[in-house]
Amino acid sequence: MIVWSSPDFGIIDLPESFTFTSSIMPQKKNPDVLEVIRARMSHILGNFVSSAVTLKALPSGYNLDLQELTPKLWESLETVTTSVYMFSELAKNLNVNKDIFNKQILNYSTTTELANILVKNYDVPFRVAHKIVGAVVKTLLNKKLALSDLTPELLNKVAKESAGINLSVKLKDIKDSIDPKKFVESYKTIGGPAPSEVKRMLKIRKQLTTQSKTDLKEKKAELDKADLQLNSTRQTSK
Repeated sequence: MIVWSSPDFGIIDLPESFTFTSSIMPQKKNPDVLEVIRARMSHILGNFVSSAVTLKALPSGYNLDLQELTPKLWESLETVTTSVYMFSELAKNLNVNKDIFNKQILNYSTTTELANILVKNYDVPFRVAHKIVGAVVKTLLNKKLALSDLTPELLNKVAKESAGINLSVKLKDIKDSIDPKKFVESYKTIGGPAPSEVKRMLKIRKQLTTQSKTDLKEKKAELDKADLQLNSTRQTSK
């Protein structure tokens, strides 16, 4: 999220209440809360390493060394709890920019897909396709052009010069392969970034969250019942 909120990417806008201005640059919007959360996770890792090193040389059974680990456990739980709470509040209020696909930074981000199209649709070996696309990018950069300026004629010219093969690639295949939105939509494998797959995963996560809340409610009810029984036993014993 820190990277995504940077001016270079601009994928998300962090809520004002979770950011701070720079002490010297008034135009900056620093992701301080996220940076603190990131730093605190190193504390958790440090506690884990301390615990692992303490345990490494212990014989079996209980040893008093373990008492030294208990404060690290409570500290870690508290740090994780507060960090997750802050992160969830931030996530609920951030803004996702919908026009990200028009950003200049994505100009050459889909060149791999162009190589894949040459492999899938035009029977070009991947290593050759990789070489051709690399030469295409270099040519476009030298001409101060974007990937969106690529034409079938230029692609064929570069393919002939760099790999010694003739290509007749359709303009539609070029446009589809270099379109960042279509590029993302095409990856529909399990865990992939396609919107349909993300929606499926979100649905499952929401179901798991609902089930976890139900389980937590049941556990709390059991604890409350145990407390009542304990208090009742204490009163009887008096």
